[in-house]
Amino acid sequence: MTIRSFTGSEGSIYSAAKDVEHQEEEIAVIMAVLGMDLGTIDTVTIDEIITESRDFFPYTTLKSDVKPLMQGNKVTASVSAEHGDGRNYLHAAESWMNATKTRLEEHVRRAFHWRHLAKGAM
Repeated sequence: MTIRSFTGSEGSIYSAAKDVEHQEEEIAVIMAVLGMDLGTIDTVTIDEIITESRDFFPYTTLKSDVKPLMQGNKVTASVSAEHGDGRNYLHAAESWMNATKTRLEEHVRRAFHWRHLAKGAM
């Protein structure tokens, strides 16, 4: 991996150590939000954080059943989406929690990726 650097009076433009430190801060904030032990940041895996986020923000989904439906001599599909309590929609809070969990997981995956790249540049 080639790193372009400026060696003028300001020194190097890119510091891999500072990049690792920044990404670890991002991961630590997410771990703190999820109530995880920050002392394990060096040994925690992405899978453990994702599992913890799924436990913290349980994903709400609609149960959908596809059933064949006869209309004359044609068979079409009938889809019924139903929540456990008979609703066929998600409440706004459920949609917000689903979106929050998705954004949190995307953010931690990105931070792990950039931390891995920065460690490779050290």
